[in-house]
Amino acid sequence: MLRKHPWLVPLLFITLLFYLNFIARILLSPLAPVMETEFGYSHAGTGTLFLMTSLGYFFGLFASGVISSRWTFTQTIQLSVSGFGLCLICIAFSRNYFQIGVLVAVLGFMAGLYLPAGMAKLTELIPSTHWGVGLAVHELGPNFALFLAPLQVELMIRFFDWHQVLLFQGLLTLGIVAAYRFYAGQGGSRGVAPKLSTLRDLSRQKNFWKLVLLFGLGVGSTLGIYSMLPVYFIDQGIERGLGNSMLSASRTLSIPVVLIGGWLTDRIGVRRSLMIILITGGVLTALIGVLQGYWLFVPVFLQPLFAVCFFPPVFKALALSVPAELRNQAVAYM
Repeated sequence: MLRKHPWLVPLLFITLLFYLNFIARILLSPLAPVMETEFGYSHAGTGTLFLMTSLGYFFGLFASGVISSRWTFTQTIQLSVSGFGLCLICIAFSRNYFQIGVLVAVLGFMAGLYLPAGMAKLTELIPSTHWGVGLAVHELGPNFALFLAPLQVELMIRFFDWHQVLLFQGLLTLGIVAAYRFYAGQGGSRGVAPKLSTLRDLSRQKNFWKLVLLFGLGVGSTLGIYSMLPVYFIDQGIERGLGNSMLSASRTLSIPVVLIGGWLTDRIGVRRSLMIILITGGVLTALIGVLQGYWLFVPVFLQPLFAVCFFPPVFKALALSVPAELRNQAVAYM
């Protein structure tokens, strides 16, 4: 198997780093009820922290192109993971809301460096005939993170406080990125430095703006909803432990389903895949806002199954739309 597909091992390693990237960005979600109680801020304060993370991520995506044009994609990935690992450790020692807000913005920035470099590295490693499956395997990283983060919090919060939970995750992240540096070194290709002319050329393509719109919908339906569900459950009268358990359980089937989504993309094409995924996922998302009580768990369980299938086809569509040397920039702009 490894002789036939030598790209499998580096793919799995990069998938692990993508997992750490997502854990760093979402770990505050299952911790939010505890942190709100300690610091006395509202659900709006929790939403603001995720907004700050997203703003940092936004700028990190653009900075990734500048860094990967001077360093290799491998070095950019290592910088990203080391950076958000250190941010987790610093947040663990924060003592007020302002400090956390600043640090989550920096964390978002460091996490944003990963995706353009990671996607460029993947499409460089994997033959184009296997992109659908390869990108689906890569998507296992965030899906395992969405599944394991609430479980990790509920297990650890029984013995430690939230500061120690973040400290543990930060130290684990630094250990794994050190192992990746030992395994992958620092070599490899570099990206092309971002240019206004590249953005102008991409912005003139109708398909690019369609992908921007679709990507916004896709991220909103996965990470956006997931981030606020723990505190939404509290408002619905659902106890924190049960809410986090249900949040984790709702992502259980997402892990095999994302592989099916990658396979389906290779079989029926990008356009049909996205139509099925977005329409069905949209209906289920609306039901989360309508249903109450235990009926709420029905769309909470079903919606992620469609939402997670979004990313393999949209990344494949982007990879097919631009030259290889511009893929890291295209991902950042999208």
